Parts: sequence; C-alpha cells; structure tokens
Amino acid sequence: ALQGGGQKNEGGRVVSQEAGSPGASESGEGTSGAAILSAKAARELEELLSQTQLPGLSRTEQAYLMAILDTHIHMSEHKDSLDECGVRFLVKHKLSAYVRRAQKKEVLPLSCADFCWAFHSEAQAALVEACVPSDCDWARARDLGVGYWLRSPKELERLMGDVAKAQFKQKRDPNDCLLVYVAMGKVRVMQDLFRTCRMDKFADFFKRDFSQEAHRLAATKNAYALISKHRYELAAGYFVLA
Repeated sequence: ALQGGGQKNEGGRVVSQEAGSPGASESGEGTSGAAILSAKAARELEELLSQTQLPGLSRTEQAYLMAILDTHIHMSEHKDSLDECGVRFLVKHKLSAYVRRAQKKEVLPLSCADFCWAFHSEAQAALVEACVPSDCDWARARDLGVGYWLRSPKELERLMGDVAKAQFKQKRDPNDCLLVYVAMGKVRVMQDLFRTCRMDKFADFFKRDFSQEAHRLAATKNAYALISKHRYELAAGYFVLA
C-alpha cells in the first residue's frame, strides 16, 4: 500500500494488493481479499519507522506502532508459539522497550495487569524465550515481573541461576549474586565464588554449617551490620542464610 500497490475502497482502506508486492501475504491467505502483512514487509516498515518520524504521531504513538510491528514479526516467525494471554504481555513488553528508546526513559513499568496476562498464559516457556534476554540481570528480571507470573519452579530456578551469573559477570563481585544463590540454597556456589575471587575470609565463612545455631547467629549479626551500612540487599542474603 505504501508503494502504491494497494487498491482503496470509498473509505480509503486498502483491501487488496498486487501479487508480489512487499505487503502481500507470502501464503496467499486472507479474508475477503484483504492482504496480510508479511514478516518481511513488517521488518522493512519497522526499519523505516526507526529512521523517520511520521507526521501526526507523537513519539510514544509511533513507539506503539513499532511495538505492534515487532510483535507481528515475532508471531509470524514463531507461529502458534504463544496464546492470546502471552501475546498481550509480549506487546506490552515490546512497547516498554520502544518507549524507553523513544523517550530516553530508563524503563516504562509493566503493570500488575500485564503480569496477570503472563500468569494466565499456557505458553510460559515460549514467553520467557521471547521476553527474557540471555544476559538478564536482577533489575531486568524484576522489571519483567517474572517472580509474579512464572509458575514453573524448575523454570524459575533455571532463570534465576542465569540472573545470578549475569549479576556476577558485571563486576565479578560475589556479593552481587549472594542473595539469589543463598535463596536458591546454593551456599557452596558462593563459597567457590569467594575462593575464586581470592576473598578467603568470606569463603571460610560460607564453609560453615548453618544448621548450627552459633553459625546462624553469626550470619544474623553480619546482616544487622550490613543494614547499618545501608547495604540492604546484601543484608537480606545473610538473613536468608541465617
């Protein structure tokens, strides 16, 4: 339609396109002769929109349009991978990313309603694959609300393991992933990380048997000391350890 291949009815809507035009359906399927936007055409249109601001649209409105195109591309390439609830969450996730880029904002928060759509999706494995990057850190996982909607304990544990690894890789500081690993019961992993980073004092501390009251008390004391230093996330890790 953008290249003049479409024919319009009295209302100005495109109802058909010439065969072979970029917007025509690759499968040839459609309803009442209407063309289906192919993934290739959607990708081309998305690239154009990333370079040109459409007149009459705000940057946020154009971000909405690009998010819908991006979702359309994903669904065209991964047919039947997501159900309706999953698609609704995916659209809002992509919108968040596009608005963040368009308005230079740090993040467009997803709402509890968005988390509810993801929670009721029956294709959560595909949803994680589509929305959660491989290098996802805790801040990103929190923004995506995975703790609210991911129902599979096994999948959640795998994901949080990846989050802990990403946290550690940022600064190679074991304290950055301590809360996650301790919450998962992987105290031995923390011991090895501290040893690898030559933080032997901490490695020896995590070698203790925390089923014993004396060692749990020591962990609690460390937690309160960290609170006094305003290191609340790390303090939470020691409270869990205790």
